[in-house]
Amino acid sequence: MTVTEQRSEPSAAPPARRRRSAPSRRAALLALGVLAAVAVVGVVTWQILAQTALAGVRVVFDADPVRCEGATVGAMPEAPVVADGAYRDDVYFDEEFYEPRVDIAEGMRCALRVHVFNDGWADVAVEAVGVPGMAEGMAWPLRVSHVNPNGQTRLADVDDAARFAIEGTSVPRGERQAFLIIVEDTGERVAMEECSSFWPRPPYVVAAAGGATREIAPADGTGIWYRMADGSDCTPE
Repeated sequence: MTVTEQRSEPSAAPPARRRRSAPSRRAALLALGVLAAVAVVGVVTWQILAQTALAGVRVVFDADPVRCEGATVGAMPEAPVVADGAYRDDVYFDEEFYEPRVDIAEGMRCALRVHVFNDGWADVAVEAVGVPGMAEGMAWPLRVSHVNPNGQTRLADVDDAARFAIEGTSVPRGERQAFLIIVEDTGERVAMEECSSFWPRPPYVVAAAGGATREIAPADGTGIWYRMADGSDCTPE
């Protein structure tokens, strides 16, 4: 029998893996670090720009902030009776700070008007309007039915404020938008003394720009009083 010798060929060696040098790895890590830093700086810069845009928004009452049907709008405190000798240079002066006052009456309907001024560098959106003192279950017979324009959807109350979503309303830079807040008598008589008064905080807006939002209200100390008059004579004696 003939024996044939089979000779195996040596297998080819695997290609040598090139090892990245330490300087190359350091350069790659440095590049990633630079990109991450640039991204962080970009986000922070954008947030700063958005906040500066919102800082240019202000909410104000004008000289005629409330009008009512079925209710009297006066001043708080009551305008005094001018006595003889109270004039100075033909003009009456006193030390009072007067604010609007609504005498609550059954079936009344009032509109509060606030103006949103955009003095910033970018357009801003108004996402919601909040009305403090008008949340569900408050002690007085008032409710907010809606906000004009585009504020028909009531959101969940926030603290003591009724809040309404504002759909598709923006205020271009350098311009102004007015909002009417409709306040109605609920028809429920509450256990508040006749001629007693209360002062809820003024309405505010939720403004948005560049992904940032901010609640903006009129200056502190401005607002509208409500008095439980409903036909009573509340003139001080």
